[in-house]
Amino acid sequence: MQLGSKETENERFAHYLTKTYRKTASLLANSVKATAMLAGADDALSEVVFQYGRNVGLAFQLVDDLLDFVSSSAAMGKPTAADLKLGLATAPVLFACEK
Repeated sequence: MQLGSKETENERFAHYLTKTYRKTASLLANSVKATAMLAGADDALSEVVFQYGRNVGLAFQLVDDLLDFVSSSAAMGKPTAADLKLGLATAPVLFACEK
């Protein structure tokens, strides 16, 4: 999502969460769900485990987005502020825009 979009704050954050789920959290969510299913978990437990993996994946990406602003390229092992340079809104930027 571009920083200059005409979406409302809520729409931008919902868009960010959807993108983050598809980019990062879905891998964790589906991996832990598959593990639970292979272990014989019922549907209810498989869904709980899926939501847990989704939340861990979202948290991982939120931390990664924050580190983009408070860490160095050397410490991260990758260029920092890359999304900002591309004009992409990450969680820290969205939260800053609310204030």
